[in-house]
Amino acid sequence: MNVHQDEVRDIVVVDDDADLRGVVCAVLRRSFPGLSVVQAKDGLEARKRMMDMKPRVVIVDLHMPGLDGRGLCEYIQSEPWLSKTRVLVLTGHCSRENREAMFQRGTSEFLGKPFEPSELVSSVARLLA
Repeated sequence: MNVHQDEVRDIVVVDDDADLRGVVCAVLRRSFPGLSVVQAKDGLEARKRMMDMKPRVVIVDLHMPGLDGRGLCEYIQSEPWLSKTRVLVLTGHCSRENREAMFQRGTSEFLGKPFEPSELVSSVARLLA
């Protein structure tokens, strides 16, 4: 799927695993040419990046040092200026309890690790639509 220039939205990929962040960013940049995709190693760095760019989508892991995915989702929900930001949780912790808890915190999509790149692209496309 190609995103037209007037539909381009920024994405923040938040995960403490640098290799995984790189893979996710590469898949998104290849699948959505022209899309601005930035990385953050934890929720605190993501908050700083969001202040600069007001992202359309945040892809976040649940378990990270510092501010984790749960805390970042709560932050996104609490900030009116982020009301249009959609959240995709990308995690290896896919229990029903985690899914339910994250959907209650405003998560729009939930994807388990390991994942297929096509699943990631489909989830992001839905969030950008």
